[in-house]
Amino acid sequence: MTVAKPFESLAALGWNDFFEAHYQQFTKDPTTSGQQPARIIGEERGLFSLAVARDTFLGSVAGRLRYFSGERLDLPAVGDWVLCSRADHSARAIIHSILPRQTCITRKQAGNGIEDQILAANVDRALIVTSANAEFNLARLQRYLTAVRDSGVAVEIVLSKVDLYPDYPALLDQVKAAVPNVVVTGVSAVSRVGLEEFQRRLIPGHTFVVLGSSGVGKSTLLNCLMGQKIMATSEISDFEDKGRHTTSARHLFALSTGVLVIDTPGLREFRLGGFEQGLHETYEDIVALSAKCKFSDCSHQNEPGCAVKESIESGLLAETRWSWYVKLQKEVDYQKRKESGDQAGNSKARWKKIHKLAKQISKRKKWEF
Repeated sequence: MTVAKPFESLAALGWNDFFEAHYQQFTKDPTTSGQQPARIIGEERGLFSLAVARDTFLGSVAGRLRYFSGERLDLPAVGDWVLCSRADHSARAIIHSILPRQTCITRKQAGNGIEDQILAANVDRALIVTSANAEFNLARLQRYLTAVRDSGVAVEIVLSKVDLYPDYPALLDQVKAAVPNVVVTGVSAVSRVGLEEFQRRLIPGHTFVVLGSSGVGKSTLLNCLMGQKIMATSEISDFEDKGRHTTSARHLFALSTGVLVIDTPGLREFRLGGFEQGLHETYEDIVALSAKCKFSDCSHQNEPGCAVKESIESGLLAETRWSWYVKLQKEVDYQKRKESGDQAGNSKARWKKIHKLAKQISKRKKWEF
Protein backbone atom coordinates (compact mmCIF):
# COMPACT_ATOMS: atom_id res chain seq x y z
CA MET A 1 0.00 0.00 0.00
CA THR A 2 1.35 3.44 -0.92
CA VAL A 3 1.12 6.38 1.48
CA ALA A 4 0.07 9.83 0.27
CA LYS A 5 2.09 13.02 0.49
CA PRO A 6 1.88 14.86 3.86
CA PHE A 7 -0.84 17.43 4.52
CA GLU A 8 0.08 20.85 5.90
CA SER A 9 -2.31 20.78 8.87
CA LEU A 10 -5.22 18.91 10.42
CA ALA A 11 -7.53 21.59 8.99
CA ALA A 12 -6.26 20.72 5.51
CA LEU A 13 -7.42 17.17 6.25
CA GLY A 14 -10.95 18.30 7.15
CA TRP A 15 -10.54 18.76 10.93
CA ASN A 16 -13.22 21.09 12.32
CA ASP A 17 -14.92 22.16 15.56
CA PHE A 18 -17.05 19.01 15.62
CA PHE A 19 -14.02 16.71 15.82
CA GLU A 20 -12.10 19.06 18.12
CA ALA A 21 -14.95 19.02 20.66
CA HIS A 22 -15.09 15.21 20.70
CA TYR A 23 -11.31 14.96 20.83
CA GLN A 24 -11.24 17.15 23.93
CA GLN A 25 -13.71 14.77 25.59
CA PHE A 26 -11.45 11.81 24.76
CA THR A 27 -8.38 13.51 26.25
CA LYS A 28 -10.08 13.61 29.66
CA ASP A 29 -9.59 9.83 29.80
CA PRO A 30 -6.05 9.14 31.12
CA THR A 31 -5.85 5.93 29.07
CA THR A 32 -5.69 8.04 25.89
CA SER A 33 -2.40 9.66 26.92
CA GLY A 34 0.09 9.59 24.06
CA GLN A 35 -2.61 9.08 21.42
CA GLN A 36 -2.97 11.57 18.58
CA PRO A 37 -5.80 12.23 16.12
CA ALA A 38 -5.23 11.10 12.53
CA ARG A 39 -7.44 10.69 9.48
CA ILE A 40 -7.84 7.45 7.57
CA ILE A 41 -6.90 8.26 3.97
CA GLY A 42 -6.60 4.74 2.62
CA GLU A 43 -7.66 1.17 3.35
CA GLU A 44 -6.60 -2.06 1.72
CA ARG A 45 -6.86 -5.59 3.11
CA GLY A 46 -7.10 -4.55 6.73
CA LEU A 47 -4.20 -2.10 6.60
CA PHE A 48 -4.81 1.65 6.82
CA SER A 49 -3.01 4.76 5.57
CA LEU A 50 -3.21 7.56 8.15
CA ALA A 51 -2.41 11.25 7.89
CA VAL A 52 -1.60 13.94 10.43
CA ALA A 53 -0.07 17.37 9.95
CA ARG A 54 3.04 17.00 7.78
CA ASP A 55 3.24 13.22 8.12
CA THR A 56 1.63 10.06 6.76
CA PHE A 57 2.11 6.47 7.92
CA LEU A 58 0.51 3.03 8.01
CA GLY A 59 -1.59 1.66 10.85
CA SER A 60 -3.55 -1.36 12.03
CA VAL A 61 -6.46 -1.77 14.41
CA ALA A 62 -5.71 -2.51 18.07
CA GLY A 63 -6.78 -5.95 19.24
CA ARG A 64 -9.07 -4.48 21.88
CA LEU A 65 -10.91 -2.30 19.34
CA ARG A 66 -11.34 -5.25 17.00
CA TYR A 67 -12.44 -7.57 19.84
CA PHE A 68 -15.21 -5.24 21.01
CA SER A 69 -16.45 -4.39 17.53
CA GLY A 70 -19.93 -5.85 17.26
CA GLU A 71 -20.16 -5.09 13.52
CA ARG A 72 -18.22 -3.55 10.65
CA LEU A 73 -19.53 -0.08 11.55
CA ASP A 74 -17.44 -0.25 14.75
CA LEU A 75 -14.19 -0.45 12.77
CA PRO A 76 -12.37 2.37 10.91
CA ALA A 77 -13.16 3.36 7.34
CA VAL A 78 -11.71 5.86 4.88
CA GLY A 79 -12.62 9.37 6.02
CA ASP A 80 -12.70 8.46 9.72
CA TRP A 81 -10.82 10.41 12.37
CA VAL A 82 -9.14 8.04 14.82
CA LEU A 83 -6.91 8.14 17.89
CA CYS A 84 -3.64 6.29 17.34
CA SER A 85 -0.24 5.81 18.94
CA ARG A 86 3.12 5.14 17.37
CA ALA A 87 6.34 4.12 19.07
CA ASP A 88 9.47 6.14 18.32
CA HIS A 89 10.91 5.38 14.89
CA SER A 90 8.09 2.91 14.20
CA ALA A 91 6.70 2.85 10.68
CA ARG A 92 3.33 1.56 11.81
CA ALA A 93 0.75 2.97 14.24
CA ILE A 94 -1.90 1.29 16.37
CA ILE A 95 -5.48 2.58 16.00
CA HIS A 96 -7.19 2.60 19.42
CA SER A 97 -10.53 4.31 18.85
CA ILE A 98 -12.70 6.16 16.33
CA LEU A 99 -13.94 9.70 16.92
CA PRO A 100 -17.73 10.09 16.41
CA ARG A 101 -18.63 10.41 12.74
CA GLN A 102 -20.21 13.59 11.44
CA THR A 103 -21.70 11.68 8.50
CA CYS A 104 -21.49 8.12 7.24
CA ILE A 105 -22.71 6.65 3.93
CA THR A 106 -23.47 2.94 4.05
CA ARG A 107 -25.05 0.14 2.03
CA LYS A 108 -25.92 -3.44 2.88
CA GLN A 109 -23.13 -5.88 2.13
CA ALA A 110 -23.41 -7.76 -1.13
CA GLY A 111 -25.35 -11.01 -1.02
CA ASN A 112 -27.97 -11.76 1.62
CA GLY A 113 -26.19 -10.54 4.76
CA ILE A 114 -27.55 -7.84 7.05
CA GLU A 115 -24.28 -6.11 7.94
CA ASP A 116 -23.73 -2.53 6.85
CA GLN A 117 -20.73 -1.66 4.69
CA ILE A 118 -19.27 1.83 5.05
CA LEU A 119 -18.70 3.55 1.72
CA ALA A 120 -17.20 6.74 3.20
CA ALA A 121 -17.16 8.57 6.52
CA ASN A 122 -17.21 12.28 7.36
CA VAL A 123 -18.01 13.57 3.89
CA ASP A 124 -19.73 16.86 3.02
CA ARG A 125 -21.04 15.99 -0.44
CA ALA A 126 -21.49 12.84 -2.49
CA LEU A 127 -20.86 12.91 -6.24
CA ILE A 128 -22.92 10.14 -7.83
CA VAL A 129 -21.39 9.38 -11.22
CA THR A 130 -23.26 7.72 -14.07
CA SER A 131 -22.23 7.63 -17.72
CA ALA A 132 -23.94 8.51 -21.00
CA ASN A 133 -23.51 5.03 -22.48
CA ALA A 134 -24.72 1.50 -21.75
CA GLU A 135 -24.14 2.03 -18.01
CA PHE A 136 -26.84 4.72 -17.87
CA ASN A 137 -29.57 3.57 -15.47
CA LEU A 138 -32.10 5.93 -13.85
CA ALA A 139 -33.44 3.27 -11.47
CA ARG A 140 -29.93 2.71 -10.08
CA LEU A 141 -29.58 6.44 -9.43
CA GLN A 142 -32.63 6.27 -7.15
CA ARG A 143 -30.85 3.71 -4.99
CA TYR A 144 -27.75 5.83 -4.62
CA LEU A 145 -29.81 8.92 -3.84
CA THR A 146 -31.80 7.11 -1.17
CA ALA A 147 -28.66 5.89 0.62
CA VAL A 148 -26.86 9.23 0.44
CA ARG A 149 -29.84 11.27 1.60
CA ASP A 150 -30.43 8.91 4.51
CA SER A 151 -26.90 9.73 5.71
CA GLY A 152 -27.62 13.47 5.69
CA VAL A 153 -24.92 14.16 3.09
CA ALA A 154 -25.54 16.68 0.29
CA VAL A 155 -25.62 15.12 -3.16
CA GLU A 156 -24.89 15.96 -6.78
CA ILE A 157 -25.17 13.81 -9.91
CA VAL A 158 -22.42 13.81 -12.52
CA LEU A 159 -23.24 12.49 -15.98
CA SER A 160 -19.87 11.48 -17.42
CA LYS A 161 -18.72 10.58 -20.95
CA VAL A 162 -21.26 12.96 -22.52
CA ASP A 163 -19.05 13.07 -25.64
CA LEU A 164 -20.39 9.56 -26.38
CA TYR A 165 -24.01 10.75 -26.56
CA PRO A 166 -24.96 12.93 -29.57
CA ASP A 167 -27.77 14.79 -27.81
CA TYR A 168 -26.51 14.84 -24.22
CA PRO A 169 -28.53 17.97 -23.20
CA ALA A 170 -31.69 15.88 -23.75
CA LEU A 171 -30.19 13.13 -21.60
CA LEU A 172 -29.41 15.70 -18.88
CA ASP A 173 -33.04 16.83 -18.94
CA GLN A 174 -34.09 13.21 -18.55
CA VAL A 175 -31.95 12.84 -15.44
CA LYS A 176 -33.17 16.13 -13.96
CA ALA A 177 -36.78 15.05 -14.44
CA ALA A 178 -36.09 11.73 -12.68
CA VAL A 179 -34.26 13.33 -9.71
CA PRO A 180 -35.95 16.69 -8.97
CA ASN A 181 -34.18 19.20 -6.75
CA VAL A 182 -30.75 17.66 -7.36
CA VAL A 183 -27.87 19.38 -9.14
CA VAL A 184 -27.00 17.46 -12.32
CA THR A 185 -23.87 18.20 -14.38
CA GLY A 186 -22.71 16.69 -17.66
CA VAL A 187 -18.93 16.34 -18.11
CA SER A 188 -16.44 14.81 -20.50
CA ALA A 189 -12.79 14.07 -19.80
CA VAL A 190 -12.18 13.94 -23.56
CA SER A 191 -13.83 17.17 -24.74
CA ARG A 192 -13.56 18.91 -21.30
CA VAL A 193 -17.25 19.84 -21.53
CA GLY A 194 -18.71 20.88 -18.14
CA LEU A 195 -15.49 20.35 -16.14
CA GLU A 196 -14.90 24.03 -15.36
CA GLU A 197 -18.45 24.52 -14.09
CA PHE A 198 -18.21 21.32 -12.06
CA GLN A 199 -14.89 22.29 -10.43
CA ARG A 200 -16.27 25.65 -9.32
CA ARG A 201 -18.68 23.86 -6.99
CA LEU A 202 -15.92 21.92 -5.20
CA ILE A 203 -15.28 23.77 -1.92
CA PRO A 204 -11.72 23.78 -0.49
CA GLY A 205 -11.50 22.07 2.90
CA HIS A 206 -14.63 20.00 2.22
CA THR A 207 -14.61 16.26 1.67
CA PHE A 208 -16.33 14.81 -1.40
CA VAL A 209 -16.88 11.12 -2.15
CA VAL A 210 -17.20 9.75 -5.70
CA LEU A 211 -19.77 6.95 -5.94
CA GLY A 212 -20.92 4.93 -8.91
CA SER A 213 -21.03 1.58 -10.64
CA SER A 214 -18.02 -0.04 -12.23
CA GLY A 215 -16.81 1.59 -15.43
CA VAL A 216 -18.78 4.85 -15.28
CA GLY A 217 -15.62 7.00 -15.33
CA LYS A 218 -14.98 7.80 -11.65
CA SER A 219 -11.21 7.29 -11.87
CA THR A 220 -10.98 9.27 -15.13
CA LEU A 221 -12.88 12.14 -13.51
CA LEU A 222 -10.54 12.10 -10.50
CA ASN A 223 -7.48 12.12 -12.77
CA CYS A 224 -8.89 15.22 -14.51
CA LEU A 225 -9.44 16.97 -11.17
CA MET A 226 -5.94 16.08 -9.96
CA GLY A 227 -4.33 17.21 -13.21
CA GLN A 228 -2.36 13.97 -13.37
CA LYS A 229 -2.92 10.24 -13.69
CA ILE A 230 -3.10 8.88 -10.15
CA MET A 231 -5.75 6.21 -10.71
CA ALA A 232 -5.63 3.46 -13.33
CA THR A 233 -8.32 3.64 -15.99
CA SER A 234 -9.55 1.26 -18.67
CA GLU A 235 -10.72 1.86 -22.19
CA ILE A 236 -14.36 1.35 -23.10
CA SER A 237 -15.16 -2.01 -24.60
CA ASP A 238 -16.39 -1.56 -28.17
CA PHE A 239 -18.40 -4.73 -27.86
CA GLU A 240 -20.38 -3.77 -24.72
CA ASP A 241 -19.98 0.04 -24.72
CA LYS A 242 -18.95 -0.21 -21.06
CA GLY A 243 -15.92 0.86 -19.09
CA ARG A 244 -14.02 -1.79 -17.17
CA HIS A 245 -13.69 -1.89 -13.39
CA THR A 246 -10.34 -0.40 -12.32
CA THR A 247 -10.44 0.89 -8.71
CA SER A 248 -10.13 -1.86 -6.07
CA ALA A 249 -9.60 0.13 -2.86
CA ARG A 250 -10.74 3.37 -1.20
CA HIS A 251 -8.43 6.38 -1.00
CA LEU A 252 -8.69 10.03 0.04
CA PHE A 253 -6.87 12.52 -2.18
CA ALA A 254 -6.24 16.25 -1.91
CA LEU A 255 -6.61 18.47 -4.98
CA SER A 256 -4.26 21.42 -5.46
CA THR A 257 -7.22 23.66 -4.54
CA GLY A 258 -7.50 22.11 -1.07
CA VAL A 259 -10.55 20.00 -1.96
CA LEU A 260 -10.56 16.49 -0.47
CA VAL A 261 -11.92 13.65 -2.62
CA ILE A 262 -12.54 10.01 -1.65
CA ASP A 263 -12.44 7.57 -4.56
CA THR A 264 -14.32 4.29 -4.13
CA PRO A 265 -14.39 0.97 -6.01
CA GLY A 266 -17.17 0.48 -8.53
CA LEU A 267 -20.32 -0.91 -6.93
CA ARG A 268 -21.78 -3.84 -8.85
CA GLU A 269 -24.57 -4.30 -6.31
CA PHE A 270 -26.23 -1.67 -4.13
CA ARG A 271 -28.52 -3.09 -1.47
CA LEU A 272 -30.38 -0.60 0.71
CA GLY A 273 -30.75 -0.72 4.47
CA GLY A 274 -33.75 0.54 6.40
CA PHE A 275 -33.32 3.97 4.80
CA GLU A 276 -36.83 5.29 5.35
CA GLN A 277 -35.75 8.90 5.81
CA GLY A 278 -33.62 8.79 2.66
CA LEU A 279 -36.46 7.22 0.70
CA HIS A 280 -38.89 9.94 1.79
CA GLU A 281 -36.45 12.69 0.82
CA THR A 282 -35.76 11.11 -2.58
CA TYR A 283 -39.48 10.80 -3.27
CA GLU A 284 -40.75 13.83 -1.38
CA ASP A 285 -43.24 14.52 -4.20
CA ILE A 286 -44.91 11.15 -3.65
CA VAL A 287 -44.86 11.58 0.13
CA ALA A 288 -46.57 14.96 -0.29
CA LEU A 289 -49.21 13.42 -2.57
CA SER A 290 -49.85 10.61 -0.07
CA ALA A 291 -50.70 13.20 2.58
CA LYS A 292 -53.53 14.44 0.35
CA CYS A 293 -55.26 11.05 0.07
CA LYS A 294 -58.75 10.79 1.54
CA PHE A 295 -57.72 7.98 3.90
CA SER A 296 -54.57 8.21 6.06
CA ASP A 297 -53.88 4.49 5.58
CA CYS A 298 -54.43 4.60 1.82
CA SER A 299 -52.56 1.80 0.03
CA HIS A 300 -52.85 3.66 -3.30
CA GLN A 301 -54.53 0.67 -4.92
CA ASN A 302 -58.30 0.90 -5.20
CA GLU A 303 -59.32 3.38 -2.49
CA PRO A 304 -61.50 6.34 -3.50
CA GLY A 305 -59.97 9.77 -3.18
CA CYS A 306 -56.38 8.53 -3.69
CA ALA A 307 -54.27 11.53 -4.67
CA VAL A 308 -51.44 9.30 -5.92
CA LYS A 309 -53.66 7.35 -8.34
CA GLU A 310 -55.28 10.55 -9.56
CA SER A 311 -51.83 12.08 -10.26
CA ILE A 312 -50.73 9.01 -12.20
CA GLU A 313 -53.92 8.98 -14.27
CA SER A 314 -53.63 12.70 -15.03
CA GLY A 315 -49.96 12.38 -15.98
CA LEU A 316 -48.66 14.60 -13.15
CA LEU A 317 -46.81 11.63 -11.65
CA ALA A 318 -44.94 9.32 -14.01
CA GLU A 319 -45.91 5.69 -13.57
CA THR A 320 -42.23 4.74 -13.86
CA ARG A 321 -41.33 6.95 -10.90
CA TRP A 322 -44.16 5.45 -8.86
CA SER A 323 -42.97 1.91 -9.64
CA TRP A 324 -39.42 2.83 -8.55
CA TYR A 325 -40.77 4.14 -5.26
CA VAL A 326 -42.91 1.04 -4.61
CA LYS A 327 -39.98 -1.30 -5.29
CA LEU A 328 -37.59 0.60 -3.00
CA GLN A 329 -40.24 0.99 -0.30
CA LYS A 330 -40.68 -2.80 -0.19
CA GLU A 331 -36.91 -3.30 0.07
CA VAL A 332 -36.55 -0.71 2.85
CA ASP A 333 -39.46 -2.21 4.80
CA TYR A 334 -37.98 -5.69 4.43
CA GLN A 335 -34.57 -4.57 5.70
CA LYS A 336 -36.14 -2.77 8.67
CA ARG A 337 -37.97 -5.94 9.69
CA LYS A 338 -34.82 -8.01 9.19
CA GLU A 339 -32.68 -5.58 11.22
CA SER A 340 -35.13 -5.42 14.13
CA GLY A 341 -35.13 -9.21 14.33
CA ASP A 342 -31.32 -9.48 14.43
CA GLN A 343 -30.61 -6.43 16.60
CA ALA A 344 -31.28 -8.28 19.84
CA GLY A 345 -28.92 -11.09 18.81
CA ASN A 346 -26.12 -8.66 17.94
CA SER A 347 -26.50 -6.84 21.26
CA LYS A 348 -26.46 -10.14 23.15
CA ALA A 349 -23.24 -11.24 21.41
CA ARG A 350 -21.51 -7.97 22.29
CA TRP A 351 -22.43 -8.17 25.99
CA LYS A 352 -21.27 -11.77 26.05
CA LYS A 353 -17.82 -10.57 24.95
CA ILE A 354 -17.80 -7.86 27.62
CA HIS A 355 -18.76 -10.27 30.41
CA LYS A 356 -16.14 -12.78 29.25
CA LEU A 357 -13.40 -10.14 29.38
CA ALA A 358 -14.57 -8.94 32.80
CA LYS A 359 -14.20 -12.50 34.17
CA GLN A 360 -10.69 -12.75 32.70
CA ILE A 361 -9.67 -9.47 34.33
CA SER A 362 -11.14 -10.59 37.66
CA LYS A 363 -9.18 -13.88 37.56
CA ARG A 364 -5.96 -12.05 36.67
CA LYS A 365 -6.35 -9.67 39.61
CA LYS A 366 -6.76 -12.62 42.01
CA TRP A 367 -3.48 -14.10 40.81
CA GLU A 368 -1.75 -10.72 41.14
CA PHE A 369 -2.52 -10.68 44.85
